[in-house]
Amino acid sequence: TADKTHAARTSAATATTAATNSGPFGYTTGAQAAAIVTNLNAVRADLDDTAQALNSLIDDLQALGLAG
Repeated sequence: TADKTHAARTSAATATTAATNSGPFGYTTGAQAAAIVTNLNAVRADLDDTAQALNSLIDDLQALGLAG
């Protein structure tokens, strides 16, 4: 779906902590692992929004005969 609105980013910088090897993936806490998944999902939403805005721009350029 194309839209003409580019939303503010929802992802945030991931905090760096001292990871341990005590768990299967080396996270310090379960909360740290969950925060990484939450942030990854926010990055996906940001990318989807950017793609929609770009798609809208391409549609407009095609309608004007400026893009193939």
